[in-house]
Amino acid sequence: MWLAYDSRGGATEFRVARRPVAAATTASIIASSPSWSPHRRLQQADASANADSAAAMSTKHDLGGITIIGEHLLTTVHVAQVTPEGAIVVPPGTRRILFEIGCSDRDTMDEAELAKYNDSFLISFEPLLDKCARAPVINIGFSYARKCHNTANKRVCTRARRYARLLERGNIRYNRQQVDRATPLGHHHARGVVLPLAVSARAKPKLATFNVSRIAGCSSLLRFNEKTSWGRECFSYLRDEGARKAGASSMLEMRMVPTISMDQALSLAPAALPIELLKLDTQGMDLKLLRSASKANLARVAAIELEVVKSGCTTLYIGQETHLDVDAFLQEQGFKLQSWKWDLRCEGTGFFRRQDLI
Repeated sequence: MWLAYDSRGGATEFRVARRPVAAATTASIIASSPSWSPHRRLQQADASANADSAAAMSTKHDLGGITIIGEHLLTTVHVAQVTPEGAIVVPPGTRRILFEIGCSDRDTMDEAELAKYNDSFLISFEPLLDKCARAPVINIGFSYARKCHNTANKRVCTRARRYARLLERGNIRYNRQQVDRATPLGHHHARGVVLPLAVSARAKPKLATFNVSRIAGCSSLLRFNEKTSWGRECFSYLRDEGARKAGASSMLEMRMVPTISMDQALSLAPAALPIELLKLDTQGMDLKLLRSASKANLARVAAIELEVVKSGCTTLYIGQETHLDVDAFLQEQGFKLQSWKWDLRCEGTGFFRRQDLI
């Protein structure tokens, strides 16, 4: 059995077919036209952006192993092993599942949480295939050299990151970076896999536009709120002085990424195992994802950690909810607030646990 995305009419459908045990996804390999340049302005009005996206999606060429939709070249790639029931294969002795939706290269659960739960298995999601071009990276154990720069109101450090970097951790852990050595498919840890997918609030999976910022951690399925009073470096900061003077945007590009629904993501956990922790860091999408999940799937989750924006602050993304909205919804679902942790003036983390487990 395998999981795949089948492009039809500019969208994709989640399907299961009888094949050797595998999981596959339509992955965007090239997301630019021949005329694309690094400083091309990509921030447009919502209406025109949606119209352009619809027009591009309507131009489709199916070439067998690859598909071209508008300016995007896509292919189906095997990314993980699954059981005949469609769940991720986990090692013997696994008693609990951890989820991480929206990864980075720091404070990730493969480094922070797996050591706490030696009987756990981690399923991570990260749609950005690469973020390795910005700075040279030196591996020191599991730490990575950084390159830092100053913005108007804070110091920002960038690293090679996201899906490619997470998979490289698997090579370090399994092979100590020896060349010409294979690593188990999709594994960034012996007890964890990372999948190149975005998790969407839509009931059915489809290809979606991902707004990629030059500061990778700001990238989101949602559009930036340019009226925000904080975090403006996400969409207004450029390191290149010439680009700034030319009026270029800090949006790097828009990519087409494959998505699955929240329920489909949670169903990748073996049905017999509880979900110990669900961590969300999806740049404005966190509450939308939780609202899209079924009560039955949320009932499997013991604890939730998610990124929030403080009430009273402008949101960083259009359509993003505040921490009070998060608190109200999760209380309705049987979760109790454990704490808020405010890392920035307007942004922080909420920690919740099911009331019947407290």
